[in-house]
Amino acid sequence: MSDHLHSAQRARALDQLSSARGVIAGAASDHRDSLQAVLAKRGLELDHAGIMRLKVRVASALAPAATMVLLDAEYAVAQALAAGAVPGSTGVAVPLEGMGYGDVAKLDVTTFLEDWSPEKGRRLGASGAKLLLPYRVDVADQAERQERVVAEAVEGCRAAGLALILEPIVYKREGEERAGGGRFAELVVEGARRLATLEPDVLKLQYPGSAEACADVDDACGSLIPWVLLWRRPGRARRPDRRRVPWRRQRLHRRAHAVRRSAGGG
Repeated sequence: MSDHLHSAQRARALDQLSSARGVIAGAASDHRDSLQAVLAKRGLELDHAGIMRLKVRVASALAPAATMVLLDAEYAVAQALAAGAVPGSTGVAVPLEGMGYGDVAKLDVTTFLEDWSPEKGRRLGASGAKLLLPYRVDVADQAERQERVVAEAVEGCRAAGLALILEPIVYKREGEERAGGGRFAELVVEGARRLATLEPDVLKLQYPGSAEACADVDDACGSLIPWVLLWRRPGRARRPDRRRVPWRRQRLHRRAHAVRRSAGGG
């Protein structure tokens, strides 16, 4: 365990991404390939300038209600900030990965966005950086390659003073009806356990399927690595009931606790 996990730098970065109650309520508008794919399905086509305008409008609508907003370098972060679309009270995080993630199952290793870095994000006023990571502990060779990518991202973010939000994705392999098959919860939990040892500042995880599995994620991450739920749009499987995960102040570190309540539980 490194001193970074107890550092003032980390505590401050996490504070800037969360509410006064210690809740991270993030709004993601860093979609690039997937955004263009959705537009194309609806018969819409936007040029570079059109996508920038759309993202600024989205940021203007969502950022005031969020504790942090995730904006990409290509179309959104500089433009939204310059337009005043993000209030000063809302934290900003930037993705580190390049485009080309339409089908994460086909990705061998995550690549960083060319000519972009945590330091450049910091100069624009970001407090955090996100790294998308197709990752399965049962694909050993790929997992090892991806862990080297994570180590590089951790180093860069700490040098720049950004909190690293790591987003591992259990993806669907050939022969599976759904991602992970019957082992999905296990893969989410064991992936979190293994990646927590690399000391990202936050893990952004798929909903593992039950409150019991969320408790297993708690144990896997330990007391020093907070985690938040990756929300999936309606109609997708394994959607949690709640979209925010509170995390409590414990000296200079944080721990996330998933909240999942039944419809009758309030």
